[in-house]
Amino acid sequence: AHQDIPFEQVIEAVNPVRSMAHAPLFQLMLSWQNNEQGQMQLRGAKGDVMLQEMQAADEQAQFDITLELGERDGRISGIAKYATAVLDRASVQRYLGYFKALLQGMAPEADQPAGAIAMLPSGETSQLLNVLNDTAAACDRAQSVHGMFEQQAAQAPDAIAVECEGQALSYAQLNARANRLAHYLASRGVGPDSLVGICMNRGTDVLAAVLGVLKAGAGYLPLDPAFPPERLAMMLEDAKPAVVLAHHGLIAAGPWDTVDLDPQGGNWPQGDENFPGQWLPGGEQLGYVLYTSGSTGRPKGVQVTHHGIVNILQSLQRELKLTASDRLLSVTTLSFDIAALELYLPLLAGARVVIAPRETVLDPGKLERTIIQRQITMMQATPSTWRMLGERDWKAPPGFTLVSTGEALPVDLAATLLQSVPAVVNLYGPTETTMYSTLARIAPDSQGQVRIDIGRPVANTQMYILDSDGGLAPLGVAGELFIAGDGLARGYRGRADLTAERFVPNPFGVAGSRMYRTGDLVRWLPDGWRRTRCASRWQRRCPTTWSRSR
Repeated sequence: AHQDIPFEQVIEAVNPVRSMAHAPLFQLMLSWQNNEQGQMQLRGAKGDVMLQEMQAADEQAQFDITLELGERDGRISGIAKYATAVLDRASVQRYLGYFKALLQGMAPEADQPAGAIAMLPSGETSQLLNVLNDTAAACDRAQSVHGMFEQQAAQAPDAIAVECEGQALSYAQLNARANRLAHYLASRGVGPDSLVGICMNRGTDVLAAVLGVLKAGAGYLPLDPAFPPERLAMMLEDAKPAVVLAHHGLIAAGPWDTVDLDPQGGNWPQGDENFPGQWLPGGEQLGYVLYTSGSTGRPKGVQVTHHGIVNILQSLQRELKLTASDRLLSVTTLSFDIAALELYLPLLAGARVVIAPRETVLDPGKLERTIIQRQITMMQATPSTWRMLGERDWKAPPGFTLVSTGEALPVDLAATLLQSVPAVVNLYGPTETTMYSTLARIAPDSQGQVRIDIGRPVANTQMYILDSDGGLAPLGVAGELFIAGDGLARGYRGRADLTAERFVPNPFGVAGSRMYRTGDLVRWLPDGWRRTRCASRWQRRCPTTWSRSR
């Protein structure tokens, strides 16, 4: 039992990384007492004195949970001690219920694997599978991204759709410009499920280009001009687009068909501005191919469909409620999937997209002035950008919608931002599930404390938190996050093996459905059963191989 070495000396020798969130080395302790129990009697002048064991009151918990068990009179009994700063009574009682179910399952068949024993009561299983994932919402599978834009263009043709550095296009002008490009691309053989590369500087024509590609029936491949030439070449060689639209001098010559465009828009393709487009109903048509950063290996192209984009846009519109009077400042490069929110969401509501030039995005002073001068009402950015503004003591104007995404949101930054907005919208989701899978509104609680979570699933999205054996992790217990639903991408372009590895069969859904394994460690929060907290978001763990049968 190593009783000769006090725990404090072990800590001193090991010198573990310290954290204010938990005790060092381990957080749960099981203590088993199997000493024989007896009675102690003292004889005195006035008769026998009986001694009885009593539980000490107000003990200080040394660990998150300490479970002290022992056998007495043929029964196992014990007590659980827990740190109230970490756990509440209901959670501990729930954990004890899991432990009791585990013991009851082991008793009749002691040789079976512990992972094969069902610990969850049926009510909690139903909560995890059904109640938490009750996200069904109407979404027209036949709808397209450009189709929704065309509806707004018909309703308010003269309203400004997009502007950048003094240049502006109305909804009618943007629609006509996109139609001309679509007709031109169709004349070059571009059609449904073709891929068209886009390498252009930030400006109004970027939005016309993506809409034109979509109207031609194709998907687009964002090619950031800021990327190194070798990365751009790798993406082009791997994706093999039919055509590349590029501002002059941004793409090196190669075995790809390049349409050289004037950065000032002077030589924009002159096709039919009433071109009806080439659209195959069903929503599974390719929308875009976006290459991941490659931080965990070779970059791979994620193939996202129109239906996935339409579903998340309609879900976010229900939450954020943009109107025609809103102005969204676009600060994200097209090669980052979240840029799709900035370009398309305002167009669904008849609002205005204000595209910030690259030099403005990188300069907090210029960014602050743009927000004020252009009367911006909504902006989406990474915490790094928000901190850059916060360091200038920037305060959001009244009615401003502040969206944080792309990185973990630090508590101190959220607290700073909440000094000028009632809530910070925190969005989470991998590229493979189309932009976003969860939404949280971060606001101070009744005690004024700010806690960060990733919220609840968006519309038509299911989240399963699984243990290493593929079973449902109990409420409050961390596990790997798997995401299913309408946002799932087709998979990786030209990588059937990797697609099969990451997009796995969904044992909890209808036959043939899939779910995406994120590699992120998360847990359901017990308060309200409607929110999740990432335990190690942005620090991907090594995926565990598992199989599960229904």
